[in-house]
Amino acid sequence: MKIEIVLIPFVLLSAGGSSLPIATQALRPATANWWFKSKRAAAAVAQQQDKALPRLAFTPKELVAIRNTYDKVLKENGGNVGEKISLRALAVTVLASNLDVAKAARKYAKFLRAVGDCGVERMDFVDGAVEELTKDPRIVREFRQSYKLCGADHGGGSIMWIHGEGVDPEREASSVRAGILYWLAVVSMREGITLIIDASKLGPATKRGNEGKLQRVNQSYPLRPRSMMICGAPLPVRVFLNSLFRATSVFTGDENLLRQIRFEPVERVVREHIPTSSAPRDLGGRGGGVENIEKWVKDRVLSIPVPSLAVANSIGSVAGRS
Repeated sequence: MKIEIVLIPFVLLSAGGSSLPIATQALRPATANWWFKSKRAAAAVAQQQDKALPRLAFTPKELVAIRNTYDKVLKENGGNVGEKISLRALAVTVLASNLDVAKAARKYAKFLRAVGDCGVERMDFVDGAVEELTKDPRIVREFRQSYKLCGADHGGGSIMWIHGEGVDPEREASSVRAGILYWLAVVSMREGITLIIDASKLGPATKRGNEGKLQRVNQSYPLRPRSMMICGAPLPVRVFLNSLFRATSVFTGDENLLRQIRFEPVERVVREHIPTSSAPRDLGGRGGGVENIEKWVKDRVLSIPVPSLAVANSIGSVAGRS
């Protein structure tokens, strides 16, 4: 599955588009989901809220793929990398990679290197750590400053709305930790997502000199977007993003990134591409009925179980004897 992530302060990966440079796609609208009826959209929102909290259960096949990916990451990156692995994040990476062990191992190793460059050496997202992090004022600030609460998209998947702006160097580690938690919360369902990056506040005044490093982090997040849009970006910002993505693609291997981005006005995104009830509150929507972003993130992340490698080993042993 393809991934697109856009920066500042989160990700950008892939979703399908033209071969034109980003800066020349200003007036090119993303494909609208005209065939979805309003009743279906409302039902999707209600359905997502009804099933937001039940704990996910991994299938035996998924557990074995997670175990094999864990082993492959250790084998290819050294045994000492094991203490840096979050089994929750690894499990999400495997599901986002369609249980392709080799692909998931590559993605996760790249992810570890990128976040390590921003001061996040360990990703301990067990239940207690998630509880503490979502109460940390620095993390809460990043949640509220960098992301918007949304509901479900027309197909019932989550909407990831990133409110782009510059990140001061002293905020890098907190920004990355908040981004990882938000990523886990949004992709904790198996459905794809709609990824929206609001670039209305980006510009020369927001540059901090660390954009390339953060973009390498952002492009390493495993996602499954149905569609991806950048909204509110004036032409100078598109030119800046174009050059930034070209530079970081050299390091990340995402050479197709430039062909897979769409630009849209904010108003059109809210009016045509997502249900009104799911749009952010400050843009006239109801935020999917969610009031508190840190509680929403905590509950969503805790709904992802920590996979048992011992159980996966047992399943693998039984399968091997059958």
